[in-house]
Amino acid sequence: MITIPQSYIKDYKMTKEIENLYKEFINEYDDKNLEFNNIGYRKGAKITGRFCLEEGFKEKEDGNIEWGYVRIHSGVDRGRGQTVNNIKNVIFAPFNFESSRFEDYNGNVYGTLVILLNEKYGFEFRIAHMFPDEILIINDLMRKKPIKRNTIIGPAGYYGVGSGTHTHTEVKSIKETTPILELILDNKFGNQIYSEYSIEDIIEFYKKQPAFKEATFEEISKDWKEQKVKRNCFFANKFLYRYVDFDGTKKTRYSTELLWNGL
Repeated sequence: MITIPQSYIKDYKMTKEIENLYKEFINEYDDKNLEFNNIGYRKGAKITGRFCLEEGFKEKEDGNIEWGYVRIHSGVDRGRGQTVNNIKNVIFAPFNFESSRFEDYNGNVYGTLVILLNEKYGFEFRIAHMFPDEILIINDLMRKKPIKRNTIIGPAGYYGVGSGTHTHTEVKSIKETTPILELILDNKFGNQIYSEYSIEDIIEFYKKQPAFKEATFEEISKDWKEQKVKRNCFFANKFLYRYVDFDGTKKTRYSTELLWNGL
């Protein structure tokens, strides 16, 4: 049964259009009870980096990466996965997308970015670190073509900043928020999605990182504030974070892991 949470109706002013879109999304992609087990993406690939409050790194003068810090992680990382049709660490398109595009960072930061736009439901699905010459649908991406669900995109890579073969996957709202995704989170986790990380959460996570084992409360608070400033972030928890994008518009990023049962 598809339900609309009372907390969402109260906080987001439910419209009939949003309600209908939500029901369409669930009917199209959910298998049972918001488990989404029939959605394919990275077969057999374990999560190696979680969303938002996550271990971070600093780039040293010699170009190497030193881990043990803290960052606001804009997506979910997954390592090596299964081989399908002789494609190692295969990546599938998990949804139907009305358009797409491709960005090449010349091996810096993301390395590359495959961007799949689900305009109907209001979100971008973004995949980083693939090698350009290994992307099987590169011509479609360059022409901004639609991409169908279960299309093989290509293999995961290690192009850009990171360590080893993996995908960095982001889900980003097209507008300020994506009501369909927030309805899913609300139905699965309730009102906790509207609460920011507590100071206890922040301190506990920082103390687990080598660079902050002996840090004071003031040092941790200062660094966390700096992390939020770096991301232009004004709200953060393990489900989503809200921020001001490069063009000055407000946007939201979401945890693919918590939205879609580990996707």
